[in-house]
Amino acid sequence: MRSLYPNYQEKKKDYLEQWDRVCRWYAKVKSIELKYYDKKLSPDTQQDFLLSFFFNAFILKDWIKKTKTDQGIEEIFNGPTGRQSLMVLADFVTNYKHFDNSRRNRLDKNTWLVSRDGVSDPVGPTHTWWIESQGKKINLYRLADDVFNDLSAYLKSKHYI
Repeated sequence: MRSLYPNYQEKKKDYLEQWDRVCRWYAKVKSIELKYYDKKLSPDTQQDFLLSFFFNAFILKDWIKKTKTDQGIEEIFNGPTGRQSLMVLADFVTNYKHFDNSRRNRLDKNTWLVSRDGVSDPVGPTHTWWIESQGKKINLYRLADDVFNDLSAYLKSKHYI
């Protein structure tokens, strides 16, 4: 696997292409949460931004494993020393990707997107998405913050960013 962009290849840091993608999707998620968007951005598009962030965050793990030969990154996605947010992320993405919960799970094989709340205000509709894991509803904006912060902390601890 190689980055499509020469500037990442030259640095021998191909994984930074994927990290930059994660950062761009996270910025889009924050823009939705903070209502810095056009009122015409449909709830479906807003949900797509959230899902794209989560899928790209999970895929980063594979880029790190390949380009940095860092198998240790698996530990932060798995128990017992894993990060809660990243284990929820792994269960959610795996279940969503395969449209079943028969794959290996980290915390709860029944981690699913369960609802969307919407309220209207002068700026436009505000939506909040929820997943359920371990019998609790989790706000996807909070999960996105935790996932981003946990990935950032790991990458910084390894001096990857």
